[in-house]
Amino acid sequence: SEDIYYKNLERLSDRVNPNRIRVDDNEEFEFRRLVDCVYCSKPLTGSFCKGRSKKYPYYSCQTRGCPMSRKSVERDLLDEGVNRAIKDLKPTEETTQHFISLFEECWNEAVKNFNSLNLDSKGRIEELNKEIDQYAELATSTKSEVVRYKYEEKIEKLVKELEDLKIKGTISIDLSIPYQTALQKVIDTAKDPYKAWDSNTLANKKKLFYFFFEENIRFDIKNRYQTAKPSVLYSFLDELSKNADDVEMAGIEPACKGKSYRSLHV
Repeated sequence: SEDIYYKNLERLSDRVNPNRIRVDDNEEFEFRRLVDCVYCSKPLTGSFCKGRSKKYPYYSCQTRGCPMSRKSVERDLLDEGVNRAIKDLKPTEETTQHFISLFEECWNEAVKNFNSLNLDSKGRIEELNKEIDQYAELATSTKSEVVRYKYEEKIEKLVKELEDLKIKGTISIDLSIPYQTALQKVIDTAKDPYKAWDSNTLANKKKLFYFFFEENIRFDIKNRYQTAKPSVLYSFLDELSKNADDVEMAGIEPACKGKSYRSLHV
């Protein structure tokens, strides 16, 4: 009937509504989709189990064939463990300041290289203008059509290079304020991860989680054991903390590439 037709259209439009809240985005289970079962690598789901007088929240694995399928862990127990993992990421003030110093050293080197490239570009522009004038004079003075064509071909290449350099030269970059603003935002979050986590909305927490960790936390329901892999930033901060006395810039690469995991019983 016509009524059923329009009801179906309404249901379909609800499915694609970008403002619709996901059913699994629930304040009661803030780590849903962020914690995986260690046995099947599938996200744990959250639900309430009915008791005699009230409901009890649990996380559980619902993957068919998984050894932990339909096995569960108390929500508060898992939440406590993950919150502890977030708190454990907090770097010392000394490590934070060391990171800022290294970052600024790298940034200043990048600025130096950028300015050097600009100076080189200006010198090359002057050379290109001279070469173009020389080839233009040669092209007008020669009587050979073949030679003139070669000169004109060379001029076209030089003009193309000149235009590219001029375009690059018009790019204006503020190399001080933008990085300082962005760096301060990162530092404010990184130096107290749990404060940033606890003060955010659920939607922002989903994004912030991957600022803290490189992948979902893996949880062993059977042994009540979790494994967390810090993000590249926190792996680097951890490396700085371990080598505070003799850190060199060369230490950045291993810290970024290394696979550092943190495990704890909950």
